[in-house]
Amino acid sequence: MAGGSIVECAGRASQEQTPTRVTDRRRYPRAEIDRVVLLEANLNIALRGTVAGLSPFGVKVRLHAEDPGLSAGTLARLHCPLFDGEALLPVEVLVWRVDPDGVVVVFVGLRPRIFSRLRALVGTHSGAAD
Repeated sequence: MAGGSIVECAGRASQEQTPTRVTDRRRYPRAEIDRVVLLEANLNIALRGTVAGLSPFGVKVRLHAEDPGLSAGTLARLHCPLFDGEALLPVEVLVWRVDPDGVVVVFVGLRPRIFSRLRALVGTHSGAAD
């Protein structure tokens, strides 16, 4: 094949492309709020952490432990007080990914009232419109 193999041509083409800015494809913006949370998984794991980014669909938690003992796919419970004066009941979460600086969890089966409270909180603290 003239000009090299398909793999070589594809490699050259990708090297010649200029980097482009990645568009944020999040469904909702993240709110930076200062809240300490408790993440419980299994009977042996109870971790304290700080909210690093909250959305109505999930939260990133900076854990206060070096090795959290969690992996993607782990079911857990999150306890997080909100600003609206009402306690947030423990909510079921799924560990989406484990990063060097914390874990990302997504909410599982949120009741509509709790989702609305989270959406209002995020909108207030991120500048997002309802």
